[in-house]
Amino acid sequence: MNYRSIIKLAILCLLTIFAYFPTLIWMVSRWTEKDTYYSHGILVPFISGFIVWLKRKELAKIEFKCLTAKAILCMIAL
Repeated sequence: MNYRSIIKLAILCLLTIFAYFPTLIWMVSRWTEKDTYYSHGILVPFISGFIVWLKRKELAKIEFKCLTAKAILCMIAL
């Protein structure tokens, strides 16, 4: 990845975190409650990250194409 792609990815990640921040706070509060059935939820990001790490070589081979029109359509849908 070149520098410009890394910057774009970082901005996209920050915007996603900003958009879902209230939801993330709500989820963490549910995961950390004393009597909850959702305490396993805190493991989900770590397990997902581990799976991505295992598949990193396959994921690195994926060629990214310009999806501007599709991205705009998804943003409108949200």
